Amino acid sequence: MVDMVRLEKFARGVAANMSKRQAANAAGYSPKSNRCYELAQRPVFTDMLAQFRDERARAGPALAQVILALLDGATRALNEASPAAWSAGTRMLDVAGRFKMKLPEDERARLAGGGEEASLKAWVDEFGPED
Repeated sequence: MVDMVRLEKFARGVAANMSKRQAANAAGYSPKSNRCYELAQRPVFTDMLAQFRDERARAGPALAQVILALLDGATRALNEASPAAWSAGTRMLDVAGRFKMKLPEDERARLAGGGEEASLKAWVDEFGPED
C-alpha cells in the first residue's frame, strides 16, 4: 500500500525540479531504494505531478511580481547607505534570486530581459562591493 502523504510530497518535489531520487529522499523514502522510479510510473503519481506542475506554472506570474517587489525594496534599502539597510538589501536580493530560480524558464527569461532587474544590476556594478 502506498502512503499518499509521502507520494504527494515526492510529486511536489519532482514538480519543483528536484530529481526523482532527491524528491523521494525528501519525502522519506529510503535513499538506498530504487522504489522512486517504480512509484513515478504509477498513474496516481503522474496525475499528481501534472497537477502540481500546473499549479507552479499558474503561480509564476504572481511570483514574478513578488520578485520585482523584492528588487524594488532592495534598491531602496541599498540607497540608504547604512549598514542595516545594506544588510536588508542584500538579503532581499538573495531571496529574489532564490525565488527567481523557482519560476518557469520563460518567466525567468522575461525577468532577465531588463527593466528593474537590469537597472539594479547596473547600480550594483557601479556602487556595489568590489571582489
